[in-house]
Amino acid sequence: MKYLLSAVSVLAVFGCSNAYAHESHDGNKEDRMREAFQKADTNNDGKISYEEFRIAHEKRGEEMFKKMDANGDGFIDEAERKDFHEKMREHRHEHHKEWRHKTKDDGAIVSETK
Repeated sequence: MKYLLSAVSVLAVFGCSNAYAHESHDGNKEDRMREAFQKADTNNDGKISYEEFRIAHEKRGEEMFKKMDANGDGFIDEAERKDFHEKMREHRHEHHKEWRHKTKDDGAIVSETK
């Protein structure tokens, strides 16, 4: 069971981290990355030790597991996995539509000043 939880945590953290990062944060990717770094740097020394890294990813893995385990039984079955990945796919699609709306045909970002 512990091996399964570890494997799912690693998969969830690394496989879904990009979609997860867009869920509850505003701002650009660099801002989100800086925020994640600062949150992981628990002793505020400007560096992340292996232990800080491991703890930060363990917490994210636990959060992802809880999101994937829709019925809360402590397991992720195939239906929950598929449902979660479909929601992530929809989320990425919506985010991509927003990004496309904010760019010109050549990919340059359009000014949003009003």
